[in-house]
Amino acid sequence: MITGLVLGPTVVAAIVFCEPWQLALFFLLFISLGLYEWAGFSGMPTPLLRFVYVFSGGLMALFLWLSPDIWYEVVIAVSVVWLAAVVVVVSYPRFAPRIKAPVVMGSLGWVVCIGGWLAVSLIRQQPNGRWLVLWLIVVIAAADTGAYFAGRRFGNAKLLPSVSPGKTWEGVWGGLVLGILTGQVLVTMCGLLDLFGSFGWLILTVFVVAVSIVGDLFESVVKRISDTKDSGSVLPGHGGILDRIDSLLAAAPLYALLTMLS
Repeated sequence: MITGLVLGPTVVAAIVFCEPWQLALFFLLFISLGLYEWAGFSGMPTPLLRFVYVFSGGLMALFLWLSPDIWYEVVIAVSVVWLAAVVVVVSYPRFAPRIKAPVVMGSLGWVVCIGGWLAVSLIRQQPNGRWLVLWLIVVIAAADTGAYFAGRRFGNAKLLPSVSPGKTWEGVWGGLVLGILTGQVLVTMCGLLDLFGSFGWLILTVFVVAVSIVGDLFESVVKRISDTKDSGSVLPGHGGILDRIDSLLAAAPLYALLTMLS
C-alpha cells in the first residue's frame, strides 16, 4: 500500500513535468531493474553476469536514443514480437522448451524491456506526448485495479488456468470496464478527445487493455518456464519491477504506432 502511494505520484509527476530526455532516463531506471530480474529468468547465476546483461541493455538503449531515424522500425519489430507472444500464451506449454534456452530468453528480455522503453520515449516525443503517456499508464493501472477487485469478488471462470490460475474472465471484464471509464475521463481532462474522437478512444482503450493482459500473461509464462514465483522483491508488497510494468511493456509499442498513425 505504502509503495503504491509513493511510487504512483512519483511516476505521474515525472510524466507531467519531465522533458522527453529526462523521462527517458527516469524510465530507464525501472527498465534496468527489470533487466536485472529478467537475467534471473535467463538462468544467470551470479550478480556479475546480471550486471553485464543490464549494462548491455543500457548500451542498446543509448544506441537507439542516438538513432531516432530507426525508432519507428524498431517499434514495429517489437510490436510483431508481442503479436507472436499471443500465440505463445494461448498455446502454452507448446513453445516453452524453445523459449527456455538461455540465448532465446535473454534476447527476449532485451526486446521486451528496451522495446517498451523506446516505445514510451517515442510517445513522449509526439505533440501532447506527456498526456498520451499519462493516459496509457493510468488506464493500465485502472485496468489492473479493476481486474483485481472484480476477480476477487466475482471470479469464477478461469481465463487460462495453465498459465495463470488466479486470472478469471470476470477479472478481465472488471478491468475493461474500469479502464474504459478512466480512459474516457482522462481524454477529456487532458485535451486528447479530438485525436481519435470519443468512439475511437473507446476502441483504443479496449485494445490497450487487451494487450496489457497479454503482457501480464506472457510474464506468467516466462515465470513458469523459469520456475519463478515473482520476478523480484524490490517493491515491498508488490513483488518485482517486471510484475508492475509487464502490461505497460506490452501495450506501449502498439499504442505508440497507433498514436503516430493518427
